[in-house]
Amino acid sequence: MLGLALQNTLGDVFSGLSLSVEKPYDVGDAILLEGGVEGEVIQINWRSTHLRNAQNDVVIIPHSSMAKMRIQNHSALSARYGGSLNVDVDSRNDPDFAVEILKQAAMACPSILEEPAPSAAAIAFMNERVTYEISFSTSSIALAGEARSQIIGQLYKRARPNRHFSRARPIYFFGEEEFFDRLVVLESLNEQEKSQLGMKLIRRHFNSGEELLAQGVKLESVQFVSYGVIDIARQVADGRVLKVRRIGPGDVFGEVSLLTGTAASTTLTAITPGLLLGLRSEDLKPILESRPELVELVCHAVARKQHLFAHFDKAAFQQVVIEQHDLLSRIKNFFRLSA
Repeated sequence: MLGLALQNTLGDVFSGLSLSVEKPYDVGDAILLEGGVEGEVIQINWRSTHLRNAQNDVVIIPHSSMAKMRIQNHSALSARYGGSLNVDVDSRNDPDFAVEILKQAAMACPSILEEPAPSAAAIAFMNERVTYEISFSTSSIALAGEARSQIIGQLYKRARPNRHFSRARPIYFFGEEEFFDRLVVLESLNEQEKSQLGMKLIRRHFNSGEELLAQGVKLESVQFVSYGVIDIARQVADGRVLKVRRIGPGDVFGEVSLLTGTAASTTLTAITPGLLLGLRSEDLKPILESRPELVELVCHAVARKQHLFAHFDKAAFQQVVIEQHDLLSRIKNFFRLSA
């Protein structure tokens, strides 16, 4: 009777001994278990392993169960985590074009590593939709959920539903003909205003490595990224040129110059080939003057960017102070100088 009562407990103990000898994982490792349980190992005791999942919950698995599972250790070779996200795209979009947009959307996400570069591939086709898998890497498993959220947010800019959108339909990457119906700032324009602006739309193809805008140069138009990835860098007060972020399909730049008339505060360089759709300031200003609500929407975007640059400059200055202080401490320690 005692043996039967202790059967599960002894199974956990001996399975734990086996796991401690083989050491397929350790505290701090990110692991994926058979059945879909995924998380960071936070504790290993004599009977069970404790994981913290992406929802910040603690998952407790007995060692007798762990010993029978297939364990995939994301941290065995490095802390880098390889994640994925499946997306259903309308079959009216050309597959090659959809793959590029999906890949570029992932490249523009700050939580995703630049190397290895994200990739996308079609994995299923059914009626009106094609399922694609976006593969990406993050510096840790904890950033995987944030990375997926950023990809969805980036795709929403380029596939924003129109007013006749059906929930049952997959996402659709709109073309130039629907440009004004999918931008929040311009969707309230009447058909005549949209038609007039449509005739003034400027298309600009760019190549990888091309400088699209230099810091200090005044931009006379607002640019919408139809596809492509662009690197944004900023020269701070001490002369250093620092990377700010990347933008991709669906992003907009140039609205600060439109409202304030100031020169560009960053330098934009193309990472991939792409297409810009531009509207000159002189064509937009009459509409903005007659529609105060549009000015307010653009003002919010300008305020966010100005706040971003102010925070960026402050962080860059603080980093220099810390580095100089650290260098001074090392010199004093090396020469054994007193405080």
